[in-house]
Amino acid sequence: MLFTALSVNKSDELTYRLRRSRRRTLGLQIDPDGSVVARVPFRAPLPLVDTFIRQHLPWIHRTQQRVRARLRLLPVWRFEAGEIFPVWGELRALNLSVDAPLCRKTALTFYRLEVEKYAKTLLPVLTTRVGTWPQRLSVGLARHRWGSCSSRGHIRLNARLAMMPPELLEYVLVHELAHLRQPNHSPRFWEVVESGLPDYRERRKRLRDYSAYLTL
Repeated sequence: MLFTALSVNKSDELTYRLRRSRRRTLGLQIDPDGSVVARVPFRAPLPLVDTFIRQHLPWIHRTQQRVRARLRLLPVWRFEAGEIFPVWGELRALNLSVDAPLCRKTALTFYRLEVEKYAKTLLPVLTTRVGTWPQRLSVGLARHRWGSCSSRGHIRLNARLAMMPPELLEYVLVHELAHLRQPNHSPRFWEVVESGLPDYRERRKRLRDYSAYLTL
């Protein structure tokens, strides 16, 4: 992945990350920390990418402002005994050690086990709807991804999904199951997602609103 800078005006530059893949179109992404990612085809020339970014500068600035405003409201976890944490969309006091590093480890282990347990109960129903079954399912702590799917059928979910309402885990799992049939985000892919969750658009929007909890 390449870091590059685009001159916006005489006194300002926009730094963005360039990710090339087999995709056919140019796309932009604003990460939870406000950084810009340009997703482009392998052969897209840099001048074309720069022009594309300039055309979308108003959208980039608006989105970055929303992200920065959200960052100012992020929860600060102290990892103390009796502290309140979100669990499946509700607030609960977790039974944590008084030692902060151990508290964090205990909290993350708790969330990982919660996602593993709940995902396994969802799989029989969702795989019937989507028509695919993963070769392997695991839970990790990716910083910027709620889920991923490998070409070998390995689905990996984010432990932080247990902080959200359970229907958002359901959406992420359907999303990754759909990738077993369609490895891209083509119209056909979204048709497969919709076959599993007719209201996926609403759930996808809610998932974006919960991105602040990636800080744990």
